[in-house]
Amino acid sequence: MNKEKIRKLRDRGLTYRTIGKVFGVSPQRIGQIITRAKYGFKGLEFTREKARKRDNWTCQICGKRWKKGTRRLDVHHLDCDKSKSLKYDNVSEINNMITLCHKCHLNIPEHRASMVNGRRLSTD
Repeated sequence: MNKEKIRKLRDRGLTYRTIGKVFGVSPQRIGQIITRAKYGFKGLEFTREKARKRDNWTCQICGKRWKKGTRRLDVHHLDCDKSKSLKYDNVSEINNMITLCHKCHLNIPEHRASMVNGRRLSTD
Protein backbone atom coordinates (compact mmCIF):
# COMPACT_ATOMS: atom_id res chain seq x y z
CA MET A 1 0.00 0.00 0.00
CA ASN A 2 1.26 3.40 -0.90
CA LYS A 3 0.89 5.83 2.02
CA GLU A 4 1.02 8.79 -0.33
CA LYS A 5 -1.89 7.45 -2.42
CA ILE A 6 -3.89 6.90 0.76
CA ARG A 7 -3.20 10.46 1.91
CA LYS A 8 -4.22 11.87 -1.50
CA LEU A 9 -7.51 9.94 -1.39
CA ARG A 10 -8.13 11.22 2.14
CA ASP A 11 -7.35 14.79 1.06
CA ARG A 12 -10.00 14.37 -1.68
CA GLY A 13 -12.53 13.74 1.11
CA LEU A 14 -12.87 9.97 0.86
CA THR A 15 -13.76 8.13 4.06
CA TYR A 16 -11.56 5.48 5.68
CA ARG A 17 -14.18 2.90 4.67
CA THR A 18 -14.05 3.90 1.00
CA ILE A 19 -10.24 4.00 0.95
CA GLY A 20 -10.17 0.61 2.71
CA LYS A 21 -12.32 -0.88 -0.06
CA VAL A 22 -9.90 0.46 -2.68
CA PHE A 23 -6.96 -1.29 -0.99
CA GLY A 24 -8.87 -4.31 0.35
CA VAL A 25 -8.28 -3.54 4.04
CA SER A 26 -10.39 -2.39 6.98
CA PRO A 27 -11.17 1.28 7.69
CA GLN A 28 -9.29 0.88 10.98
CA ARG A 29 -6.15 -0.17 9.10
CA ILE A 30 -6.39 2.92 6.88
CA GLY A 31 -6.65 5.07 10.01
CA GLN A 32 -3.55 3.39 11.45
CA ILE A 33 -1.59 3.96 8.26
CA ILE A 34 -2.58 7.63 8.05
CA THR A 35 -1.83 8.23 11.73
CA ARG A 36 1.56 6.49 11.63
CA ALA A 37 2.54 8.19 8.39
CA LYS A 38 1.68 11.57 9.85
CA TYR A 39 2.78 11.20 13.47
CA GLY A 40 4.84 8.03 13.88
CA PHE A 41 4.03 5.83 16.86
CA LYS A 42 2.33 7.66 19.71
CA GLY A 43 0.46 6.80 22.87
CA LEU A 44 -0.68 3.21 23.06
CA GLU A 45 1.35 2.08 20.05
CA PHE A 46 4.54 3.84 21.17
CA THR A 47 4.95 1.64 24.25
CA ARG A 48 3.91 -1.49 22.39
CA GLU A 49 6.42 -0.82 19.65
CA LYS A 50 9.12 -0.36 22.30
CA ALA A 51 8.20 -3.80 23.69
CA ARG A 52 8.35 -5.33 20.19
CA LYS A 53 11.77 -3.76 19.62
CA ARG A 54 13.03 -4.96 23.01
CA ASP A 55 11.91 -8.49 22.07
CA ASN A 56 13.62 -8.20 18.67
CA TRP A 57 10.27 -8.37 16.84
CA THR A 58 10.05 -12.05 17.79
CA CYS A 59 7.26 -14.06 19.44
CA GLN A 60 8.47 -14.96 22.91
CA ILE A 61 6.67 -18.32 22.85
CA CYS A 62 7.24 -19.87 19.40
CA GLY A 63 10.10 -17.70 18.09
CA LYS A 64 8.25 -16.48 14.97
CA ARG A 65 9.86 -13.30 13.70
CA TRP A 66 7.87 -10.38 12.28
CA LYS A 67 8.41 -9.56 8.60
CA LYS A 68 7.92 -6.05 7.26
CA GLY A 69 4.64 -5.71 5.41
CA THR A 70 2.87 -8.34 7.50
CA ARG A 71 0.60 -8.02 10.51
CA ARG A 72 2.41 -6.59 13.54
CA LEU A 73 3.05 -8.97 16.38
CA ASP A 74 0.72 -8.64 19.37
CA VAL A 75 1.87 -7.28 22.71
CA HIS A 76 0.43 -9.09 25.72
CA HIS A 77 0.13 -7.84 29.30
CA LEU A 78 1.64 -10.55 31.51
CA ASP A 79 -0.76 -9.80 34.36
CA CYS A 80 -3.70 -10.37 31.92
CA ASP A 81 -5.41 -7.23 33.19
CA LYS A 82 -7.82 -6.57 30.32
CA SER A 83 -8.64 -3.11 31.65
CA LYS A 84 -5.12 -2.02 30.64
CA SER A 85 -5.53 -3.24 27.08
CA LEU A 86 -7.50 -0.31 25.74
CA LYS A 87 -5.83 2.38 27.81
CA TYR A 88 -2.63 4.29 27.23
CA ASP A 89 0.32 2.06 28.09
CA ASN A 90 2.96 3.86 30.10
CA VAL A 91 6.57 3.02 29.34
CA SER A 92 6.81 2.01 33.02
CA GLU A 93 4.48 -0.91 32.10
CA ILE A 94 6.95 -2.32 29.58
CA ASN A 95 8.22 -4.99 31.98
CA ASN A 96 4.64 -6.28 32.17
CA MET A 97 4.51 -6.82 28.38
CA ILE A 98 5.77 -9.48 25.99
CA THR A 99 5.65 -9.82 22.23
CA LEU A 100 3.57 -12.69 20.83
CA CYS A 101 2.44 -13.79 17.39
CA HIS A 102 -1.31 -13.71 16.93
CA LYS A 103 -1.63 -17.51 17.15
CA CYS A 104 0.27 -17.76 20.45
CA HIS A 105 -1.61 -14.76 21.84
CA LEU A 106 -4.96 -16.40 21.09
CA ASN A 107 -3.81 -19.62 22.77
CA ILE A 108 -3.27 -17.95 26.14
CA PRO A 109 -5.88 -19.49 28.50
CA GLU A 110 -7.41 -16.15 29.50
CA HIS A 111 -8.07 -15.30 25.84
CA ARG A 112 -9.50 -18.73 25.09
CA ALA A 113 -11.84 -18.43 28.08
CA SER A 114 -13.04 -15.03 26.89
CA MET A 115 -13.80 -16.46 23.42
CA VAL A 116 -15.79 -19.34 24.93
CA ASN A 117 -17.76 -16.98 27.14
CA GLY A 118 -18.51 -14.72 24.16
CA ARG A 119 -16.71 -11.72 25.59
CA ARG A 120 -14.76 -9.41 23.30
CA LEU A 121 -11.08 -10.20 23.01
CA SER A 122 -8.77 -7.43 24.10
CA THR A 123 -6.29 -5.87 21.71
CA ASP A 124 -3.30 -5.96 24.04
